[in-house]
Amino acid sequence: MKKLFILLSLFAALILSFSSCTKNSKDNLSGTWNFNAVIENYVNGQKDAPDETHNGTLVFYPDGKATMIENNETSEGTWIKGNDNTITLDFNNGGGYVLNIITSAKKSQVWRSDAQEIINGATYRMVLTFYLTR
Repeated sequence: MKKLFILLSLFAALILSFSSCTKNSKDNLSGTWNFNAVIENYVNGQKDAPDETHNGTLVFYPDGKATMIENNETSEGTWIKGNDNTITLDFNNGGGYVLNIITSAKKSQVWRSDAQEIINGATYRMVLTFYLTR
């Protein structure tokens, strides 16, 4: 019986340590970040246009809400950090993204989304990269 109690205690401690890691990883994202976003567009493997760049501020709130400010325009939305090293951003202006976390540190992060679709036989690909700093 004593071994069972010790085993259950260790199991509970392990679960608590995992849940605190998840909370801390979300807390590491909460706050204000400056961003530089680069959008690359390709058609059939060839660059279709010059890269688009966007600069602004992202604010991540601990309750999962987010605010993006770019060119004095504010968009409200939500964010979720997935267990699979992804961030899902969804803003009320129609912008929704699932981004893979490429690098993650307290003061800087790089996220990337790489999506493609085929329309009328042509392959369209968009690569979106967010560079974030505090």
